This record gives sequence, C-alpha cells and structure tokens, in this order.
Amino acid sequence: MQQSQLKTCSKCKEAKDVLEFGKDRSEKSGLNTYCKLCSRINSRKAYEKENKEAFDRAGGKCVLCKSAESLHVHHIYGKRYSSATIVVCKHCHLSKCHNGSYGKKVPQHQCNRCDHYWFPSTHNPPKVCPKCKSKYWNKERVYNLPTK
Repeated sequence: MQQSQLKTCSKCKEAKDVLEFGKDRSEKSGLNTYCKLCSRINSRKAYEKENKEAFDRAGGKCVLCKSAESLHVHHIYGKRYSSATIVVCKHCHLSKCHNGSYGKKVPQHQCNRCDHYWFPSTHNPPKVCPKCKSKYWNKERVYNLPTK
C-alpha cells in the first residue's frame, strides 16, 4: 500500500496530501507552494479586485455611452493572458463589445472538402479549415467528369 506524502500550504499553513497541490515546474519539488483550494480563493479575490477597480475608474457609468443602468464589467483579453476591464451598460456590452452575438448560439461551420465541423473563435469567417487546411472549405466541390 502506498503511503501518502504531506506538504504544508504556504497560504493556509495546513499539512495536506501532495495530491492537493498543483504542478509547478519552476519549484524544486515540482509542486506549487500553496494548495489548489487556496489557489482558487486567491484567483477569485484577484478577479473581484480587478472588477472593483474597473468600477472605481468608470465612476459608476458606462465608459461608452455614460449610462448608469445595468452595468457590466467587460474583460478584454490580450496576448499572454493579460486583460483589461472596462465598465459598460448592458446595451453597449451586447452591441459594441460582442457585435450583438453575446448569449446567442454561434453557427457551426462545416468544411465541404473533409466534412469537418467546428465552431468559429471569432466573428470573421475562417480563411482555412482547421483540419485539412483547405482555403476552399466553404466552396461547393466541383467534379469534372471526363467527356467522351
């Protein structure tokens, strides 16, 4: 029978099984210094802090139309997981931030070459099929039969 190893969490200071710690290659032990539960709690606190700072910057009004009703926090994700947050009203959030498609079903694409189905990641039509890389994924296939 395998004996469990214990590790102390640097946040909550409790001795826990090593299976309750996430992996981290930068650490000598290969595990995070804090447990998964503390990681989730700290992530949530950082998220709430970011939202509060966005509301404070906006002054309780939509940054686009200056409305004070039905405010939302819109997260703008950039390269390398960096994000910025702005406060917008419900109307601007749907129409300007999400091009009117927020909460609506996204249409599924099908390649006419390899019959692969996928959901687009952007509102722009894809240039190639992600599976077969054909740039003619949306064109009907034309069969040229030999003539006698």
